[in-house]
Amino acid sequence: LGVIIVTFKPNLAAEEELTFTLTAADAESFRGKWRTGWSIAAEDWSDLQRDPKLELADYEDPDTRMTPAYRPVPAAGSTFSDAWKENLDAGMRQYIDTSTSEIMAIIADISEANNEEDEIGVADTANDLITYTAQAKAFVLDVPVSDEMDDIRRIYIEGLDAMNSAGSYYWYGGLFGSNDAYRQGYEAVQEGTEILNKALSQADLNLIEKSANTKAPRDAFPHALYIDEQFVYQDTVNMNELSITMEDYHVLRSFTVNDRWGNLETVTSGRGYKFIAPLIDMTNLWNKGGDANSTSPKNSDFTLIAGVQLYKDSTPVGYMQPLGDPYHPENLEAPENREGTLIFKVPEDVKAQDLFLKLNLGEQGEPVWRFVRPEY
Repeated sequence: LGVIIVTFKPNLAAEEELTFTLTAADAESFRGKWRTGWSIAAEDWSDLQRDPKLELADYEDPDTRMTPAYRPVPAAGSTFSDAWKENLDAGMRQYIDTSTSEIMAIIADISEANNEEDEIGVADTANDLITYTAQAKAFVLDVPVSDEMDDIRRIYIEGLDAMNSAGSYYWYGGLFGSNDAYRQGYEAVQEGTEILNKALSQADLNLIEKSANTKAPRDAFPHALYIDEQFVYQDTVNMNELSITMEDYHVLRSFTVNDRWGNLETVTSGRGYKFIAPLIDMTNLWNKGGDANSTSPKNSDFTLIAGVQLYKDSTPVGYMQPLGDPYHPENLEAPENREGTLIFKVPEDVKAQDLFLKLNLGEQGEPVWRFVRPEY
C-alpha cells in the first residue's frame, strides 16, 4: 500500500469538491490504535483539499464532524486509586463504577439538551457518548483480570456497545430531526441500562436508578404534534389533499357498544388496565381532478406508544357510549369530513401526558401526536 485518495463530487461530470489523501507512512501512525467505527480526524490525513466555494452544513464540515481515530484514555494509575497497582480486579471494579456514572451523566446532558429543543446540543453530547464508550471499551480490553472479573467485563462491554449505539442514534436524531432515531436511541439506553446493571450487580456495585437513567419518553419525539394540530398530506395518487387530526382523547375503564343488531354490550378494561380513546378527525380537503375519493388510514396504521411499549388499536364495531362513532377507514370525497374514536388498552399506571399516537402513512409521512394541548 502506498497511498489512499478519497474524493467527493456532486456528480460524475463535476470537479472534486473534497480530496482526502493518506500516505502509507502516515497510516502507520494508527497501528494498534484503530477501533471499529472510528473515523480519521481532518488534521490526521496527510493532505486535505477543499473547494473554498463549497458551502457545508456543520455536520458535513470535516473540521467539526470528523472524530479522531484515536484518543488515548488516561492511564489507570493517573486517574484512579492505587487499587490498580495492588489488585487489577479491584481496579476494574472501580473503573466500571466510575465510568458508568460518567456515562449516565452524559445521557442526562442529552436529556437536558433535548428538553430545551437544542438539537445541535443533543448531537454534540451524543458524540461525547460515542467517544467515551469507545474509549472505555478500548481501555478495559487492555487490562488483565481474573476469569471471574473477565465474565463481568464481558457483560460491561456489551452494555458499552448498547450505549455507543444509543449515542449514534441520538447524534443522527439531533442533526436530522429523525423521530425514529430518537426512539431507537431511547430504546438503546434502556437496553444498555439493563446490561450495565447486570454487570454492576455481579461486581457488587450500586445499580443505576431506572427513574433517572434516560430522558423522559415524551422527549423521544421532539417534533410531535399537539392535540388539535393537523397533519396534511397527499394521497398515494396525488389527487387528493387530506388532513388528519387528533382532536381530543378520553381515559375510561368501560364503555357500552351498540352493535349492528341493536344489542348493547359493556366493555371493561379489567383490573389493572384502562382505555385510552383518542378522537380522530379525517378530512378530504380538496381534489386536483380525477378520482375524488380517497380512503382514510386503516386502524392498524395507528400505534400508541408508552415508553418502550407499543399498543395496537382494539376498536370494536358499533356506536360507543359515551364516546360516539368508532374510527374505521372510509372513502372520503372532497370536501367530506369524518370523526371516529380509537380504543387502546393500557396498564393503569400509564400517564396520558407521556403517551404518543403514531400514524404510519408510508411514503406520505409518519406523524406523531402527543397527548398534550399547545400552550398559547
